[in-house]
Amino acid sequence: MYDLLIKGGLIVDGSGKPPYIADVAVQSNEISLISKCIAQPAVRVVDASGLIVSPGFIDVHTHDDLVLFSDPYNIPKLLQGVTTVVVGNCGFGVCPYSNDTISSLVDYAQPVLGNVSPEQVFSNFESYAKALDDLEKGLNIAALLAHGAVYIAENGFSNSPMDNTQIASAQSQVQNAMEHGAVGLSAGFMYAPGCYCDTASMRPLTDIVAEYNGLYCVHLRSESEFIREAIDEVVDIVKNSRTAAHISHFKNVGKQYRGNIKHLVAQIEQSITNGVDLSYDMYPYTAGSTTMSILFPNYALTRGVNGCLQLLQDHNMRRHLEDELRHMWKGEDNLSLLCGWENVIISSLHTEANSEFIGKSVADIAAIQNISPETACTKLFMKERGKITILLNHIDKQDMHTVISSKPCIVASDGIPVGEMPHPRLYGTFPAFIRTFVRENRLLSIEAAIEKITSMPAKRFGLGKRGYLCKGYAADIVVFDPDAIADRATYSNPLKPAKGISHVIVSGIIVSENGTITGKKPGKFIHHEQ
Repeated sequence: MYDLLIKGGLIVDGSGKPPYIADVAVQSNEISLISKCIAQPAVRVVDASGLIVSPGFIDVHTHDDLVLFSDPYNIPKLLQGVTTVVVGNCGFGVCPYSNDTISSLVDYAQPVLGNVSPEQVFSNFESYAKALDDLEKGLNIAALLAHGAVYIAENGFSNSPMDNTQIASAQSQVQNAMEHGAVGLSAGFMYAPGCYCDTASMRPLTDIVAEYNGLYCVHLRSESEFIREAIDEVVDIVKNSRTAAHISHFKNVGKQYRGNIKHLVAQIEQSITNGVDLSYDMYPYTAGSTTMSILFPNYALTRGVNGCLQLLQDHNMRRHLEDELRHMWKGEDNLSLLCGWENVIISSLHTEANSEFIGKSVADIAAIQNISPETACTKLFMKERGKITILLNHIDKQDMHTVISSKPCIVASDGIPVGEMPHPRLYGTFPAFIRTFVRENRLLSIEAAIEKITSMPAKRFGLGKRGYLCKGYAADIVVFDPDAIADRATYSNPLKPAKGISHVIVSGIIVSENGTITGKKPGKFIHHEQ
């Protein structure tokens, strides 16, 4: 007798091959058989007639590093069909730390990872992995080691290069992570302190990742004027370390660069043809989300968020910084100028004192206070102690379609689980992708779309036997109505769960049924498979 039998569904197996109607039998957490008209009995039978049965969706770009400790089901992801998340992205993470840099790590991580306390950070990846392994959870989790956290532990927010002793210590942290299941190393070169790190100091770390066949994931140093140089930087690492690399949320920001992304996609595809092991991901939205500190030039953050706040307390320095926000910077992206203050939206704040500004643009706040947008920005940043999450309307719709439709692209959420007004991608990415790219705009076939959120991420991130509906693979499965699946989260109402998903199954166990959590917690911490 099977544990679970899914009858009569349209099988979209993750391979990119055309769908077919069949039954799926599950036994002992694995797919046991896929065949037409399976007659053997099962403890539980799910009628999937008229529905699609696919591998569970895999979200490789999340900031859910601490979510499972407070929400063991990670409800925003589970209810949109996600069965596996990857954390530690963009250089943000909760490990490692050194005793004298805990507060710096907490301040760095909080606007992206949510409420982080000194008790919620870990001395190394091994201890974080054990905590995730021990945790009862409703879905699977895999993790990257965050380079930003490694850098802070060794060098604080200093813009001076790490010395040989510090590099050796950083190498030991990477070694510890790869030995204990990390899927790779992530870097956030647009954020301090990652922006202070050069290629020469990254290679000793990526060399170790390459030894374990891990993945080097990069938030590019520039996504605007200097993006070609930023891509070349990643390609150089791949060629010299012989590691595989993955660019996070690949886009070209700025109105003046609209339409340019097709040339950048062609550049990367040519590099792949030439033997460079490179891929990228993107979310199906025209707005992004990040920490407000990214709006300031790199030099302002050489002593971390607290150092930036001290800088802003000096009247002359604050005025100088506000003036700099009105001009382009050499070698850096001035996002407020590229996007316009009307497109910088406050998503979450640290205190209740300024809660009336949540959902408003910095331009709106400036008009209300009768001050310049630059002053409104620095003033709010100081009042909230730098702990502000923002939305940025910065991507052309056609450019987003071009990136996601391209062959090397994986679809991921980059959702930030912070505040009451998060980006709607936190709750809606995968149904939004299927709705817009398959059903409405017909940019992709259903089999091509499912491949981008199942087998492609599973293979790229070394997640083992996941991402396919195939005998012997983990029974991580989602059942959904192709005509009804849709995101309901919007920018004004971002906490609404998706619709059209009938069953989310993790390791052969039904965890969500018609939007109701069943109480089962079969999730696993996934160790990287070399």
